Amino acid sequence: MKDKIITSRFFLSIFKKIDFLFSFFFFLFSFFLFSPISAQHFSLIKKISIKNPVTVSMDRYNNIFYADENGSIYCYDTNAVKLYEYSPQRLARVWNLEAWKSVKIFAFYRELQEYTLFNRFLTPTAEQYKIANENIIGYARIATLSFDESIWLFDEQDFSLKKFNIDQQQTIINTPLSLILESKEYNINFMREYENLLFVNDANSGVFVFDNLGNYKKKIDYTGLNYFGFLNDEMYFIKNTELYFFHLYNFSERKISLPAVNEKILFVLYNSKRLTMLTNKELCIFEIEK
Repeated sequence: MKDKIITSRFFLSIFKKIDFLFSFFFFLFSFFLFSPISAQHFSLIKKISIKNPVTVSMDRYNNIFYADENGSIYCYDTNAVKLYEYSPQRLARVWNLEAWKSVKIFAFYRELQEYTLFNRFLTPTAEQYKIANENIIGYARIATLSFDESIWLFDEQDFSLKKFNIDQQQTIINTPLSLILESKEYNINFMREYENLLFVNDANSGVFVFDNLGNYKKKIDYTGLNYFGFLNDEMYFIKNTELYFFHLYNFSERKISLPAVNEKILFVLYNSKRLTMLTNKELCIFEIEK
């Protein structure tokens, strides 16, 4: 009887050790198989000299567009080879540049209260368009192109979000923001439409999100931004030397460290294969190593 008890205890001890080893190796297997890889490595492809970019954009073919402080607009391919250049007849800063439609490039000039539409060769399709007259729009602080080719704008005079139909020359959506947002100082400096949502950036308090009818949905609490881009279901932007990704639907966040450069990073353009960083003096393109 005593021998049977000893034998049972011996086998029980063996089973416990086997169970522990199995659990341990399963944990290691799961860790390496399912753990997200946060680190990414970048290999510099090309670096070119530029001067004072003030706004950037990327088209559907990942071509890079930027405007300098004098209003000139440049287009480079993914290897930093210059494709096209536009030099304006009169100097005026471009406050927002949108190239995501590829066949139609949008540039907004705040001081002139005008915008210009270019084809993909950076040739203006017409003379500059006036935003509107004072009876419709007081003062557009920032504007962007919508998917239906109307113009979204923030009217600073009456503190409203408006959608302006180019063909009809009339406002088709008017959302008074004073009825939605609390009374304080705002710095609306960027907006972009993406996946039937309009993202309006206030550098002081965060990114306000509206639907395509101008209805307020929510606020994304990242401050101090002047630009953001989108890739699939994520919004990305730079803070210090890191690139943040915010998921638009499950609200998760991730971030990666950016490659070191000599100057402060002003803008980042990101896709699944290439990373483009712009400083006051350089445009650097990196290949993303998986």
